Amino acid sequence: MKSADFKDFISKVPTTVAVVSVENVKNNSDLAVTVSSLNSVHASDKLCAVSFALKSSSYLGSFLKAGNSLTINYLSRDQVAIARKYSKIGRAHV
Repeated sequence: MKSADFKDFISKVPTTVAVVSVENVKNNSDLAVTVSSLNSVHASDKLCAVSFALKSSSYLGSFLKAGNSLTINYLSRDQVAIARKYSKIGRAHV
């Protein structure tokens, strides 16, 4: 299978889409990014863990590494504009 064919195929596989936001305590604002790779890893009364992928150069990633808390908002099919807003390359602010 050619990579273009695979990309076309995989783009049609249904997936959960969410916006992950993190507080930027340096300037009292929030940063957000659209993710489609969000997965539940663990859930208990003491800990809920998720995983998602970001580019290694992600600006938002540096705030996550610093231990800032995050918010996850799952999007519905009617929220395409929100998904697109936070999927732009660069620093997306809420």
